[in-house]
Amino acid sequence: MEDYQEYKIKRERILNYLENKHFEGILLGKYYNFAWATCGADNRVVKGSEDGSACILFTPYDTYLIASNIEMPRLEKEEIINSGVKKVSYPWYQQDIAGLVKRLGVNPEKVKTDTPLPGFELLPCDFNSLRYQFTPQEIERYKRLGENTTKIVEEVCRKISPGKRELEVASMVEAELLSSGISPSVLLVGSDERVLNYRHPLPKEKRIEKYVMIVVCARKKGQVVNLTRCIYFGKVPGWLEERFKAAFFVDATMIVNSRPGKTLEDVLNKGIKAYQETGYPEEWKAHHQGGITGYRERECLAMPGCREVILKSMPLAWNPSIKGAKSEDTIIVGEKGFSYVTFPTSDWPKAIVEVEEEKIERADLLRC
Repeated sequence: MEDYQEYKIKRERILNYLENKHFEGILLGKYYNFAWATCGADNRVVKGSEDGSACILFTPYDTYLIASNIEMPRLEKEEIINSGVKKVSYPWYQQDIAGLVKRLGVNPEKVKTDTPLPGFELLPCDFNSLRYQFTPQEIERYKRLGENTTKIVEEVCRKISPGKRELEVASMVEAELLSSGISPSVLLVGSDERVLNYRHPLPKEKRIEKYVMIVVCARKKGQVVNLTRCIYFGKVPGWLEERFKAAFFVDATMIVNSRPGKTLEDVLNKGIKAYQETGYPEEWKAHHQGGITGYRERECLAMPGCREVILKSMPLAWNPSIKGAKSEDTIIVGEKGFSYVTFPTSDWPKAIVEVEEEKIERADLLRC
């Protein structure tokens, strides 16, 4: 537990939710809920699964870490230390969580869980909104993660040369991130015609010729930052320059309009209008435009009809794209403006876009 004050804020949110819903407890086992509630602890063993190997139970009176005898020693010594959380271990071959909870004096029938478990009902989806507004401590960690991830990705970009395979580039990015304790949860590398043909180009054996796009969602202590960087070798075609210019304008428009009190639909509509103004009225339909991020790559997408309200200290990542061009970074909403979480380093080229009397910098193509 990195910050007890942060934990107290999280617990208070959960207890308010319990009271409003008339529940006796909430059992969290999904890795993103576990990380959020414990201020960054990791309960996963199987990286490809949302379900962790331990869970945390919140009741009005106590908080319990529940794990098998396999997992408890590591969690106790490396993840959840001196936090006031009570530890409850069980033999790995006797996994009766409902019975264990009952022995703690809590009725399992009145406990909601985010993970399907015998004897419990599932937690309503509206619990997710408790994660959407970051504490000051979370923002500090998040910005460190954003700065480190951006630096790593851009350093790898400068090492790319024509002839390298997309898979080689992906392995370079992943190795550098992992060596810094950062795990890429999404890692896309596409080059040349694959960037034009696919919005999600998984890295393949293809060798890079002139153009490469790298898309990264990177996780540490549960939090996820998102960014896209593009490199072109030689003279950039006019049509691609035009598409990037349009994508920057849409991105800047959505960033400028990301203000407390507005809804995700409000921002999406501003983005759609920006697509129309730049001459690409249908491109927004080819891929989602982003939305709330934080403990999942996208916590909530901006969709037509989405009335999710933007809050101060909410993390957002917009990712407008126009066939072959894309603009993406992560921001935190402020009281009146915003601050970058991922932002191009000092020597990365930037495009300056003026929107509604504000000048917004976006990560430009790296021209080699």
